[in-house]
Amino acid sequence: MNTQTRYRRQREQPIETWLRKRTSHLDYGYKWKTNPLHCNTNETVVEFLTGQRRWLSRITNEKLARHFSGEDTFYFTGSWSGESLFMIDIDCHHRGSLAGAMAFAQHLAEKFFPGLYFEVSTNGKGVHGYAILEKKNGQIELVNSLLLKLGHALDEYLMLHPFHVEMVEIKGLSPVVTSHNGRFTGYKSGTLAKFPRAKDRFEELKATTRLSVDDLIDLADRIKGECCSAEIPTVVVEEKKAKRIAAGSIRGTHIDASVLPKYVAFAEELLGHQPLRTSGRSVVTAEDLGIFFILLKFFSLNMNSDGSLPTARFRALWDAMFKKGDIDRAFDFKRFAVMRNYLSSMGLLDWQDERYVYSGGNQKGQAAKWRASEELLQALLQLEEKKKERDTSLTGTTPIDFTQLTQQKLYPKPIQVVSTRKWRDYRPLLRKMGLLAA
Repeated sequence: MNTQTRYRRQREQPIETWLRKRTSHLDYGYKWKTNPLHCNTNETVVEFLTGQRRWLSRITNEKLARHFSGEDTFYFTGSWSGESLFMIDIDCHHRGSLAGAMAFAQHLAEKFFPGLYFEVSTNGKGVHGYAILEKKNGQIELVNSLLLKLGHALDEYLMLHPFHVEMVEIKGLSPVVTSHNGRFTGYKSGTLAKFPRAKDRFEELKATTRLSVDDLIDLADRIKGECCSAEIPTVVVEEKKAKRIAAGSIRGTHIDASVLPKYVAFAEELLGHQPLRTSGRSVVTAEDLGIFFILLKFFSLNMNSDGSLPTARFRALWDAMFKKGDIDRAFDFKRFAVMRNYLSSMGLLDWQDERYVYSGGNQKGQAAKWRASEELLQALLQLEEKKKERDTSLTGTTPIDFTQLTQQKLYPKPIQVVSTRKWRDYRPLLRKMGLLAA
């Protein structure tokens, strides 16, 4: 062994030192019961930065050792300058599978993040990917906003290429200290992300994707561009005064939006007159869910021959209705995902196949196969029938017999559904609204 090799080996950093140099020394977290908590509160950090406190809690080798062994769970936030670690959190808490999360992580590594290091999450239901961002002093707020933009772009990309995954987020944003004329003015904590656990894969972690700020800007724009240029077939949508060609996947079909007020009232009852929150700033309103019901009913009665319902198909007709002024709410990927997961958790969606196969190279893609449950479809059809009765002043119309609908083979193929989702008995609500017999 020559002197140069021996000297280089002596300078190699252990994983604990390597991690500390790429994460914040002010802000880290600890998992208490089921929730991550900041070990140094904002008030504590402010006291330290203003000289009222002489020390802060730090992430030590002993704490990291407990994290690596699985005894405890610790979290990091990004550093202020130099190399900063951040995490791509691929979640499958309520929907999806580990196989889907691994497939999506591998896809990201091949298409957007060369050499990306990723490992299975602690609960075994998701995947954590780790990358390094090279930044300079004074770029903290800029970089945080760019990472958020990257997260939104990835979430939108996931919706258009729906791997068997619930959602994807960027975590590990840096804490922000603000000042004016050299005087401290404020502090905001960062976004907690789990430290990597696989200590034996340290060499892989060190070789993970590295991005500059310019690379980050280009990558977010590239992913967003791929979402905007997603190939969507054409559909003819009925115009009020003139015909227009709009994006979609069904030819010669007409969607009647006049039933929307009935569906909005139904949605308000299901939501309990409370909006649903997404992972971002947007919220799901009763109007959003009412629009979702209109399209869900249409697609459930006009399924693809293989029973699939691609997200792009849903988005295309939503956009077409918005462009011609039938609805006032634009399509939003986060709201769409929350509504679909919410209805699924109530047992109002039937899933034949939740898997998604990405189309690339010689591999043929496959969209997830889902539709409205029989009871939900019956409720939507009866609401539409009641509106027709009111509009035409008809009396004596018999309630819709759903068994006759299925006998008429409105579905191209009967679907056998085995659901393992959490069941909520919503039938009393439907009976209260007069949509099911007592």
